[in-house]
Amino acid sequence: MLSVRGCINKYILSYLRLISQKDLRINVCVTAAHNWGSDHDNSPGCVPSGSEGGKYLMYPYTVSGLDQNNKVFCACFLVFWLHNT
Repeated sequence: MLSVRGCINKYILSYLRLISQKDLRINVCVTAAHNWGSDHDNSPGCVPSGSEGGKYLMYPYTVSGLDQNNKVFCACFLVFWLHNT
């Protein structure tokens, strides 16, 4: 019989096999940003259009990871982080 810890580990490993490495990297970065106290990008200057490189990592909805900005934090996040750490 599996322990609770064993069940959680098995679940995590099963989940990791189902998502791509790209999605995993995005998920880890967004989760880390939330753990640092950051919220989603809501300011107009932090939500560029697709022609401007796409949404940043902390956009309120899932990003594809295919656009240039999908792989980076916006200036709003960096300012928040520098003032709150």
